[in-house]
Amino acid sequence: MLTGGSARKQALASIKGLMDLGYDGINLDLENVDPAHREELGRFIMDLSITLGPAALLTVSVPATLRDNPSSQWSGAFDYAEIGRWCDAVVVMAYDQHYSSSKPGPVAALDWTTGVTSYALSRIPRAKLLLGVPSYGYEWPVSGGRGRSLPAHKAQANAAAAGIQVSRDEGAVPYYQYQASDGAYVVYYEDGLSLRRKMEVALRENLLGVAMWRAGYETLDTWESMKWFRQATASGN
Repeated sequence: MLTGGSARKQALASIKGLMDLGYDGINLDLENVDPAHREELGRFIMDLSITLGPAALLTVSVPATLRDNPSSQWSGAFDYAEIGRWCDAVVVMAYDQHYSSSKPGPVAALDWTTGVTSYALSRIPRAKLLLGVPSYGYEWPVSGGRGRSLPAHKAQANAAAAGIQVSRDEGAVPYYQYQASDGAYVVYYEDGLSLRRKMEVALRENLLGVAMWRAGYETLDTWESMKWFRQATASGN
């Protein structure tokens, strides 16, 4: 699709066709792109922007990184500056710092999120930057092995049902351990307080706003933090 031919033309035409359904715009979220196609990805986004025209809102999601690393299998294909040039907004997906096959830890620690934001701002105008925040978590076997993802509200409910005391790291990310029949597990997730700390980064840096992956996974207090962010943004505080 990125390198040319009929698939590329069909993709551009199909995305443009979505506008006929009454949408304001589209979000392009391509992941695991081979870094060898970095230039082709940039050209595809440029052509998509031109194809959609100024009436359609084009946002592009990019993986989080602390530096430009063109050889990275995860982020190497994404030239922040070039992508930011051609779209209306860039969603920097500030997750997963820790993931199913990593060691246990927060999906997005506050200091890591701050670093991701700082790098993004060195390449993308703040007026185009949306900070992507997670509404989920992971649980890993304490003894080692692959973890699994779960919605934040489920992680929170599981702890409450079992009467487990939830702790917080220095960035307010909640975590806890529990014992199951097959062993002990450690869980990290996000809630309204930890996400508010990340929204404070977006507010302090005067970003365009925040985005979340994904609605339906969040804890209820997340929406109180979203309300706070909206009011703080509107008031200039």
